[in-house]
Amino acid sequence: MEELTLLKQARKVGFTLKECRKLLELFRNARRQSADIKAATLNKISEIEKTITELIFDPR
Repeated sequence: MEELTLLKQARKVGFTLKECRKLLELFRNARRQSADIKAATLNKISEIEKTITELIFDPR
């Protein structure tokens, strides 16, 4: 159930299926560092912020 919640939330904020697969791999890996998931999430936030900035300043 936790995996479905993770996928639902990730898709809702714009993670691609490929990115979701990577998140699931990290989620399932007991040896992973929480920093790995945080890094992936912060990277996505950066991408979203860049897209928002482009839409505001270059709406075409």
